[in-house]
Amino acid sequence: MALAATSAAIALSIGSAFSNTHDASGSGATVQGRVTGWQTAYNAIRMAIETVKESSDMFLPLKAVVGAISVLMKNYDVSVSYLQTKHLLILHLFPIPASIR
Repeated sequence: MALAATSAAIALSIGSAFSNTHDASGSGATVQGRVTGWQTAYNAIRMAIETVKESSDMFLPLKAVVGAISVLMKNYDVSVSYLQTKHLLILHLFPIPASIR
């Protein structure tokens, strides 16, 4: 469990270095920082889940719960990837005219 917490802390510290696009809403936050922070936190949680799943052979109920969470996270990753690919394909086939942007 300590390895998972250490891995999550390392991943969060690496991700916090990438934030430089300012938000136009005036809140002072950065757009890229929020997205990168969310993605970094999600990746750290996913890494922690996988670590616990692989190291919890002695406590089978924990392994079952963490395995189920891992499957849900993998399905989420695949669906998000599919939607992003579909969005990029649509933008490539039907580009937005410069006059509308």
